[in-house]
Order: sequence, then C-alpha cells, then structure tokens
Amino acid sequence: MHKIATILLFFSFYLNAYTQEKVTIQLQVLDCQSKEKLPFANVVSVKYQTGTACNFEGNFSFITTPDNTLHVTYIGYKKKTIPVSEYKTITKVCLSPKSINIEAITVNAESNFLYRLVADCRKNRLTEMKSAKSYFLLKSMINNKQVELVEAYYNGTYQDHDVKDLELKTGKIYLSKFENNSYISMGTSSGINLHKTLDFNLYFPGSPLEWNEQKLQKKFKLSFHEKFIQDQKTVYVIDFQEREKEGKFYGRLWVDSANQVLIKVRLQNDFGANSPFVAVSNAEKISKISFDITKNFELKSGVNTIKSIDFNYQLNYTRTNKQQVKVETKAVLFAYNYNEQFILPFFSKTYRLNDYQGINLAPYNFSFWKKNTEFKLMAKESEKRLFIESNTTNLIDSFSYNPITREISFSEPTYRKWSTSRMRLNDIKDKSSARKYMNVYLKYNLDVKIFMDINQTEDSNEVQLVTILDPFTSYSNLDESPNSIAFVNMYFDLVEIKKRELESKINTRLSVKAIKLLYEKMNAELVDISREFFTETAGGTNRTGMSEWNEYV
Repeated sequence: MHKIATILLFFSFYLNAYTQEKVTIQLQVLDCQSKEKLPFANVVSVKYQTGTACNFEGNFSFITTPDNTLHVTYIGYKKKTIPVSEYKTITKVCLSPKSINIEAITVNAESNFLYRLVADCRKNRLTEMKSAKSYFLLKSMINNKQVELVEAYYNGTYQDHDVKDLELKTGKIYLSKFENNSYISMGTSSGINLHKTLDFNLYFPGSPLEWNEQKLQKKFKLSFHEKFIQDQKTVYVIDFQEREKEGKFYGRLWVDSANQVLIKVRLQNDFGANSPFVAVSNAEKISKISFDITKNFELKSGVNTIKSIDFNYQLNYTRTNKQQVKVETKAVLFAYNYNEQFILPFFSKTYRLNDYQGINLAPYNFSFWKKNTEFKLMAKESEKRLFIESNTTNLIDSFSYNPITREISFSEPTYRKWSTSRMRLNDIKDKSSARKYMNVYLKYNLDVKIFMDINQTEDSNEVQLVTILDPFTSYSNLDESPNSIAFVNMYFDLVEIKKRELESKINTRLSVKAIKLLYEKMNAELVDISREFFTETAGGTNRTGMSEWNEYV
C-alpha cells in the first residue's frame, strides 16, 4: 500500500505541474537609476529550475504557472524576485546596482594595483576545453528596418575565454530586401570564433588583455570605476582607454580580485581599422566599421569559460554604384548547457562553411523547429513573427557563394540535393571550389553522400535523410554526351536507392546507437557498390555496364 501511495503522489505532482493554467510573462529589465535597458539579464524559474535570458532590448518572455516565482539577475546588480501572480500589474522590472563595498584600502583612479590585477588575468589561463549546447541569434537593420534574421544551434567548444569551435546542429535564415537588395552576414559566427580575449587579434583592434603589466601601462590607461561583492567575491570594475590614438578598443573590465579571473569584458571601438569581414556581391568595399563586444564568463568545474558573447557591429559599405549604406547588426551566442551536446548531422567534410552555406547544406528541419524545447530568446515573439510572416520576407533555402568572384546566388544551391530533375555536366564541370581535390589521372569524381540528422524528442528519435552531391569535392571533365549525362545521374540515383533502403529500416522507436549502426553499415555497402559501378560503367563509355546498371536503378 505504501508503494502505491508513493507512486500516486509522484504522478499527482507531475500531473499538477502540467495541467495547471499557463501564463506568459513579458517584461523589460532596466537599470533603476539610469533606466538603461539590461540586455541578456538572466531569468530563472524558482519552482521548475528552467530559464531564459533577455533579448537585445532587455525584453524577455516566459511561459510558466501562476504559483511560480522568477529570479532576475545581472552582473553588478541586486537579484530581483518576481511572483508570477503579480505579473499583470508589471510591465517593467528595474534592478538596483549593488552597493560598493568600501574597504580599508583605497584604490586611486589610476593605480598600479589595477595594472597588476588585469595583467594577472592573463597568467591564470587554463587550456582545458569545455563543450556546451549553444544558441546563436542575429538580426540586421538598415534605416531601422529589419532585413535579416539568423537563428541557429551549435555544439560549442570553448577554451581559454574563447570560442574554439562551433559545430552546427541546425539553423534558419530569413531575409527582407532593402531597395531591391539583400544584405547578408555570412560569417558573423566565424567572426565571434576569430576574436581572442587574451591574445593578439589580427582581425580586431587591440585590447589591454593582450599585454603584460609593463606594456599594458604604456599602451592603456586604466581607471577604477567601482567595486562590489557578488557571490562572496570582490569584483573590481575597471575602465580602460588607449593612451595613443591607434584605433584600439576602449571599454570596461569586471575582475574577480581574489582569483584574478575575468567575469565580464566590454570592448568598444568606433573606427575599427581591422575586421574579419569583406564586401561581397554588389558591395564594393566596407568603408567604416565599429564594434561593441561583450563577453560574460562563468566557472565550470574550476575552469573560467564562456557564458555568452554579445557581438554587435555597425558598418558602412559602398555599393558598386557608389551609394553608401549603413547596417547595424546585433548577434549573441549563448553557451546554455554544459551538461549535454547535440547529436550533430552525419555528413563528412574536410572544409569549413560560412553560416549561410552550413545552414543550407540540408533542407529546412521542420521537425526540430516545430518541437524545439531548447533555450532561445523568446522576448517579443510577436515582432519576430511579424518579420518572418511579412510579404517581403523570405526563408532562405537555397544559397551559393563563389569566393573567387564574390558573387552570391539565391537560386542556385551550394549543395545539389537529389530530385527527379536531371543533372547536367555543367552543374559539376570543373568547379573551382573542387580543384584542390582533383586527381590529374581521373576525369571525374562524383562525391555523393547521404546526410543524416537525428532529432531527439521525449519519446522518439526522428531521422532526416537527404542524398546530396558535395560540390566542394565533386568535379567532371568528361565530354558532355547522352552517355556521360546518364552516367552522372545514374550514380546519383544509385545513392538515392541506398538512402531509401536505409529509410525503410529506421523507425522512431530505434535507439540512437541502433540508427548510427544502420547508417555506418549502409555507408560501407555504398563504398562497395560505388566501386563496382565506376568500374563497370567506365565513366559512361562501357555500354554493357551502363545497360546493366540502368536496369538496377
């Protein structure tokens, strides 16, 4: 009887949690004194231990139950407690700065102590890598009109206060034209990846965190701003600016003085001479760029690692018709779960892709986005929907970029997915992107692969399979003829058949391990059958072989 009662109570608790009336809270978080917005403040549910963060404008949206309580926190500010039952009377929440703890030692406006403290942050560097599920959001504006939205999830690898690598799970891109032109940010996540917190940066202005104490004193002026106690640690807030006008960053540092580790850094520059971005298509050059980068850190198992990166920039670019266009881009990367990682798509490649190429490698992942329960910036979803559902906004599901000519196309995909439409040799003939993979002894290389993505839900594993021709490793220098065209399409069809065989063996109840084993077995079979096909057809010149394989497909 005792066991039955326990089970009933356990079930009753969860049933109550899921059947209670749900309410949506939409609030803006501000500084109580200055009334400035506090972007990316943390919001945590006390009852369910779930959370979110404010967006770029300090807004957040949260779905929960009326009996819950939310905690809102931001570095340097007192925690705010919000009973959900009172949310209807609240539209804005203000956080009060923590009172400065005045100790016996007084720090002068500019003190050697500050230089030692900042320089010591460079000494406490740990090379251990940490991995986390990571969320990326970007939006671009021209003349206060949104023209771009990119949303994506990655497995992020973080090391030594920086992004070591971002491996894409999935993403989506929406564009709206401005004066019949599309503006795209192909490499913002790569820009985030390139910036190094404690090292020299080739593509960004310099910062005080690059130098030892002696050089730091020569190049930068540090000044004490304030200090406060947070989580029983004394945090010094230090302003910095360059002594000579060389185009370096100015900004602010938050340092844990006891452990000499960075808690937060803000880097600003109004006229960046260096940047990782290049003009493409009808943009002739980037004439001006400014940065506003904020990195937040947290300790994970004794390692100081990335919590979030706020990566904002404004740039002026000159079109080929000499017209000047000013663009404001705001991007954020959240490492929100260091305990789990995504199952990444299965598609072997030895090269790197920009954001647009990577997201458009496979078709739009309807299953993931429909059932997505991962972390996201949910604030003002209505504004997001208005942009997405506007008649002038398009979901970008086809994209290609030629790095030689810097030309962009939204009609020709980078990757060719299998379809009933037949492929021409010109689609893969002497592709410049594949030249480094070319073998002088071979007239062709058809690298067709099966892309697989596993989307885990609470009770099943949904699998997306797509047959794709890799344009970066495929090429053809065959003479165009009916036979050579048939040869290329026949092989594409052959791989599609193997994909469908795999599809028939997979169901939603299979474990991830079982699905992986089926995929590996299919790839091994594909290697063998491809060898037979290429040998027996001889690039379309062996009529007997072509006839036999034509019957097979």
